[in-house]
Amino acid sequence: MLLLDKNTLPENTVYYVSAKILDIFKYFNDSDLDYDTLFFEINKDSASSVSNEVFTLALDFLYLVNKISVNEKGKIYVH
Repeated sequence: MLLLDKNTLPENTVYYVSAKILDIFKYFNDSDLDYDTLFFEINKDSASSVSNEVFTLALDFLYLVNKISVNEKGKIYVH
Protein backbone atom coordinates (compact mmCIF):
# COMPACT_ATOMS: atom_id res chain seq x y z
CA MET A 1 0.00 0.00 0.00
CA LEU A 2 1.38 3.40 -0.93
CA LEU A 3 -0.71 5.48 1.46
CA LEU A 4 0.72 6.53 4.79
CA ASP A 5 -1.14 5.52 7.91
CA LYS A 6 -2.07 8.56 10.00
CA ASN A 7 -0.67 6.83 13.10
CA THR A 8 2.75 6.22 11.57
CA LEU A 9 5.64 8.59 12.13
CA PRO A 10 7.23 9.57 8.82
CA GLU A 11 10.64 8.56 10.20
CA ASN A 12 9.42 4.97 10.46
CA THR A 13 8.23 4.60 6.87
CA VAL A 14 9.94 2.68 4.09
CA TYR A 15 10.12 5.80 1.90
CA TYR A 16 11.85 7.90 4.53
CA VAL A 17 14.33 5.17 5.43
CA SER A 18 15.02 4.58 1.72
CA ALA A 19 15.87 8.24 1.29
CA LYS A 20 18.15 8.13 4.33
CA ILE A 21 19.94 5.08 2.89
CA LEU A 22 20.60 6.96 -0.35
CA ASP A 23 21.91 9.92 1.70
CA ILE A 24 24.32 7.58 3.47
CA PHE A 25 25.63 6.37 0.12
CA LYS A 26 26.16 10.00 -0.94
CA TYR A 27 28.08 10.66 2.28
CA PHE A 28 30.35 7.68 1.52
CA ASN A 29 30.80 8.86 -2.12
CA ASP A 30 28.64 6.05 -3.55
CA SER A 31 31.09 3.37 -2.47
CA ASP A 32 29.82 -0.14 -1.82
CA LEU A 33 28.79 -0.82 1.78
CA ASP A 34 27.71 -3.91 3.66
CA TYR A 35 24.37 -4.41 5.37
CA ASP A 36 25.74 -3.97 8.90
CA THR A 37 27.50 -0.70 8.10
CA LEU A 38 24.36 0.75 6.52
CA PHE A 39 22.23 -0.35 9.47
CA PHE A 40 24.69 1.17 11.95
CA GLU A 41 24.91 4.45 10.02
CA ILE A 42 21.16 4.87 9.67
CA ASN A 43 20.62 4.31 13.37
CA LYS A 44 23.52 6.59 14.30
CA ASP A 45 21.98 9.40 12.27
CA SER A 46 18.32 8.91 13.17
CA ALA A 47 16.66 10.50 16.17
CA SER A 48 14.61 7.34 16.68
CA SER A 49 15.90 3.85 16.11
CA VAL A 50 15.02 2.25 12.77
CA SER A 51 13.89 -1.35 13.15
CA ASN A 52 15.63 -4.11 11.26
CA GLU A 53 12.31 -4.95 9.55
CA VAL A 54 11.74 -1.43 8.16
CA PHE A 55 15.41 -1.18 7.17
CA THR A 56 15.21 -4.45 5.21
CA LEU A 57 11.96 -3.37 3.55
CA ALA A 58 13.62 -0.09 2.53
CA LEU A 59 16.51 -2.00 0.96
CA ASP A 60 14.02 -4.25 -0.84
CA PHE A 61 12.18 -1.18 -2.14
CA LEU A 62 15.40 0.40 -3.43
CA TYR A 63 16.35 -2.87 -5.12
CA LEU A 64 12.94 -3.19 -6.78
CA VAL A 65 13.11 0.35 -8.18
CA ASN A 66 16.64 -0.42 -9.45
CA LYS A 67 18.47 2.10 -7.25
CA ILE A 68 20.76 -0.42 -5.53
CA SER A 69 22.31 -3.79 -6.30
CA VAL A 70 24.42 -6.36 -4.52
CA ASN A 71 27.81 -7.46 -5.86
CA GLU A 72 29.34 -10.94 -5.65
CA LYS A 73 30.97 -10.09 -2.29
CA GLY A 74 27.60 -9.17 -0.77
CA LYS A 75 28.27 -5.44 -0.72
CA ILE A 76 25.42 -3.07 -1.58
CA TYR A 77 26.05 -0.30 -4.10
CA VAL A 78 24.09 2.48 -5.80
CA HIS A 79 23.57 2.59 -9.56
